[in-house]
Order: sequence, then C-alpha cells, then structure tokens
Amino acid sequence: MKMIKKINIGIIVIMFFIFSVNYSAFAQKLYIISGSNYVGCTNKKYYEKLVNYAVQNDLVAFKKALTIGILTGMCTIFKYGEKVYITDVSIFSGLIKVRRPGEIIEYWTVPEAVK
Repeated sequence: MKMIKKINIGIIVIMFFIFSVNYSAFAQKLYIISGSNYVGCTNKKYYEKLVNYAVQNDLVAFKKALTIGILTGMCTIFKYGEKVYITDVSIFSGLIKVRRPGEIIEYWTVPEAVK
C-alpha cells in the first residue's frame, strides 16, 4: 500500500513539473487571435453559459448574455490579429485564459482563438 502511495505521489509531482514547464513557455510567448468572432469572459462559468446558448442555437439568449457581459466589462470580443499572452490553461474544461499586452484583465476563451 505504501508503494502505491509513493508511486501516485511521484506521478503527481512529475505531472506538476511537466505542466509548470509547459505553462511557463505559454506565459512568455505572444500569441495572435486567429479570427474575428472570438469572445472571452473573465468568469469561466459565464463563458461556458455563452457557449451553452450557442450550442443550443438560442441566438437571442446568446446576444443578450454577450451584450450584458460586454457592457459590464466581464466579456470582450477579440479582433483578428490582436496579440495576447496565454496566462492559464484549464485542462478539464478545454479553455485557455488570455491577457492583452499591457492589460491586467484576463479572459477565458477557446484554444482555437489563438495561433
């Protein structure tokens, strides 16, 4: 039993190290927004709600939620060619968090938004 715990802890430490190295590589590089219709939100749950409206093809709810998000500063629409840093990667949700150079606000979006 102790051997299994040691192996599990070892695997976790190795995964953490690999992720830390990969994350630092992301954080230092400037990426470019790859299209003109990508949205980002500061709150991951709110972003997921927007995606859910889009998947349900409920365009009215999507537009309302996006408008409220933009007016409150919680969401943004990225412009094609805009430069961003990747500041976080959420493996389980499949999202990334990005930040524009010189700004401190970070937005959750899909990895396809950057290249």
